[in-house]
Amino acid sequence: MTYRRHIQLFCIAFLVLLVSWRSTVLHMADIVWTVDVFSHGLLVPIVSAALIWSRRKILANITPVFSALGMLIVLASCFLWLLGEFIDIALFAHAALIAAANGLAMAILGWRFYNAILFPMLFLFLTVPFGYELIAPLQTMTANLVIGVLDLIGAKYEATGVLITLSSGIYEVAEACAGVKFLFTSFVTGVLLAHLVFESWKRRVFILIISILLPIAANALRVLGILAIAEMSDQTFAKDVDHVVYGWVFLSIVLFALIAFAYRISDKPAVVDPTGVIEHTQGSSYQGLSSGIAALLLPVLAALIAPSPSAPAYTEAEVETGSLIDKAPPGYRILNNANSISSPLFRDASVRRATILRRNDTVFLASYARVDALSGGRRLFQPGNSLAGSRWVEMRGIEDGRTDKCTGTFNEFVLRNGESRMLIWAFYFVNGDAVTSGLGEKAKTAIARVLREPSVGEIFVLSTLVNADAEDERAIFSNFLSTFSSDGLLLSPGGSNLRDSNICAG
Repeated sequence: MTYRRHIQLFCIAFLVLLVSWRSTVLHMADIVWTVDVFSHGLLVPIVSAALIWSRRKILANITPVFSALGMLIVLASCFLWLLGEFIDIALFAHAALIAAANGLAMAILGWRFYNAILFPMLFLFLTVPFGYELIAPLQTMTANLVIGVLDLIGAKYEATGVLITLSSGIYEVAEACAGVKFLFTSFVTGVLLAHLVFESWKRRVFILIISILLPIAANALRVLGILAIAEMSDQTFAKDVDHVVYGWVFLSIVLFALIAFAYRISDKPAVVDPTGVIEHTQGSSYQGLSSGIAALLLPVLAALIAPSPSAPAYTEAEVETGSLIDKAPPGYRILNNANSISSPLFRDASVRRATILRRNDTVFLASYARVDALSGGRRLFQPGNSLAGSRWVEMRGIEDGRTDKCTGTFNEFVLRNGESRMLIWAFYFVNGDAVTSGLGEKAKTAIARVLREPSVGEIFVLSTLVNADAEDERAIFSNFLSTFSSDGLLLSPGGSNLRDSNICAG
């Protein structure tokens, strides 16, 4: 088979891969396009294609051959993709897509050809959107760095988590100030520089470390600059400057400094002689051709085995609603206005119930939702779900104040809307078992799917507005949960209620 035929067959195989796994392709493309943190993924394939094109003279001296090793990589990628589809972990499916593309290149073009484009092909893995979980710790880290500098210079301030109060007002080191996009863009640039500018592995590792530390430190300086501008002027001007500096000027300056520094300490010759590549003249064997064709068909087979898409969401008319509690426990009183506190929103719930109660001077909302047939796109932990509405944002960086009177597994949150604060206890269940994260939910759902059992998700939420340390409200939550007996109204699929599910011991 000629050079051109191998290239054509690879293009066909790659197209078959994209069509067969189109749900993964579209999902990854949607994330990269819509989530600002992962926007660097738009440029990664372009850079990879440009690097491969720049090596076209070298590649022309290599005779492509079929490789059985590439077929094994495609096979392993199919297993990883199926695992991601069955347990609904998008990271697995996204990584499997890029790995399968690499495997196809090796299977159809051969090891020598693949080795000549090794970096551009591996560089594609940076398209995979991952690391969103870094927002919270980076948000807290940035706030702590800013607070440390304010202490160092002797500035007067008050800090609560990521909220910093200065004489000119209250400022939040919000998610956009965490600098995750800044960090990812710098790291991708660092990886590219490590390949293009350096030959020594020590220098490559060094520039990668710099590409991680530089944006973290620079982002803290950016936030300090915004606070300084806010102190010297009005807050509106500071916000305008923040958008300009963060979006264009500041990021460009830091990346330019990183690139200039890398080339300053470069140890790679300016011109690379391509004649060092030895032509590979081995022909394609029948066994190798079979491996190449098998690698082409494996993604199609995996797509046929994958689970079908999840059922459509319930319409509002189909959702069961009503009061959660008909009779208040001793010491509590049911109020009529169930909308006086912002309610949780769960998109695919088949049951939503809520009751607002009062004990002493504390008014709180007890709400419940059930999601039948958990699957991909139908989750307790997913974008679009909210514990108190879109206007409320989580206050990060504060200490966990959950009371030791409540021994169950739950998540505590303090949300903020302007000057208002809300305390929330959220209890998540899958088939009656408590979970505290999306990963735990997916693991329970995967086990149920393997056992061919339905997966039912439930969430019970207590929420109230708070002013100070919220210790009284936590005690009321704990006492309220301890009042339920075996004939309580809050039931799990197995027939046990919240008390029997070990939420609170009393």
